[in-house]
Order: sequence, then C-alpha cells, then structure tokens
Amino acid sequence: MTILALRAAKYLSKQSQWKYSNLELQKILYIAHVFHFGADDSPLVHGNFEAWEFGPVHPDLYHTLKVFGARSVPRSFGIFDFTADLEEGSESRWLSDAAVAFPPGSGPGLVAFTRQEHTAWSKHYKHGECFNVIPWESIVDEYRLLTRAC
Repeated sequence: MTILALRAAKYLSKQSQWKYSNLELQKILYIAHVFHFGADDSPLVHGNFEAWEFGPVHPDLYHTLKVFGARSVPRSFGIFDFTADLEEGSESRWLSDAAVAFPPGSGPGLVAFTRQEHTAWSKHYKHGECFNVIPWESIVDEYRLLTRAC
C-alpha cells in the first residue's frame, strides 16, 4: 500500500522520540522508499522524490517541515494531530529498518549515503537545480545496485 509522506514522517518521528530533523526524515524516507519499491515493486509513498543539492527530497514533505530548519521536528507540530498513525505492517517495517540503520544525528552520513556515485540521485542531480524528478526506474536500478553490494 502506498502511504502519504507526512504519515511516514510522523511514524519515523515517533520512533525516534521526536529527534529527527527534516533532512534526516527526507533521507530515511527515501531509503525506505528505494527498498520498498525494489522488493515490492510499488512505491512506499505517494508523490515523487527530486534530486536536490543535499540528496533526494520529497518536495511536499520538505515544504511542510522546512519551518523547523535543521532542528528536530517536534511532537507538538500541529499537522501531526490531523495525520493518521501508521499501523504496524509492511510499510512500517521498511521505515523501521531504515531508521535502525540511521539513528537520529545521522544527517551527514545520510547525505553521503544518498549522494553516492551511481545512485539515482547522482544520475538526475544538476548543480544549482531543483525540481529534477528521480524516475521510478532509476529508483529500482538503485535498489538493484544496493542489494548487489550486500
């Protein structure tokens, strides 16, 4: 099942005890999206990721959370009150697995991981540009690349 990015961000934020920043949420969500897409042949979240300077970004989620800058997204963020909780299942498993690999404070490592050579981001990022959508085919190719490396 494909879920809203904000719903996934709420789940990850709760899992981290509200310690993830917007940047960390973006990258962890992208990583979970790559593995979900590759393994289940369907997107984890609605919408597209774009290739921005610091790695893949879900623009709708970014614009919702950008008010917090580099700070953690707090539990008291009002929109989360109106966002349904994600129940345990396939989607939460992919998110949890990505979060375990990258705990709060992993921002620089997440940026480095998602910007590696031969990733979907590296194929679609153009210096100084935003709005370059990372196509689903490239995300599946990235999954294949990552799982071959394991």
